[in-house]
Amino acid sequence: MYLTNKTIWDSIQALGSVNEKGKLGYACAHNLRKLMDAGKEFMEVRDRMLQVYGTDDGNGKFEFTPDGAKAFSDAIREYEEIEHEVDVYRIPEEVFTSGDLTSKHMYVLEWMVKADD
Repeated sequence: MYLTNKTIWDSIQALGSVNEKGKLGYACAHNLRKLMDAGKEFMEVRDRMLQVYGTDDGNGKFEFTPDGAKAFSDAIREYEEIEHEVDVYRIPEEVFTSGDLTSKHMYVLEWMVKADD
């Protein structure tokens, strides 16, 4: 499946907070590992850009001036649109909705739902 760096990044953030079991948990764990591999270079670029355009607050978070935030957003956008082919698991809708995913998780991870054939 082809996913953009932005989708990969957003999905990593969502999957990192998922605590599911069974088939859904297995698919989430597998996909998180695959997305981490696929997004490695993007995350490195993003981290470098955070250091250029933001200021580390000492706790691993970055603060931005309004100009810095805009410059970061403009600079990262071209990298967010790059697509990668990622070997992810897609699952039936009934498995996807069988757990306790929040609506935000479901929205971000909707690509995991296998299309009806």
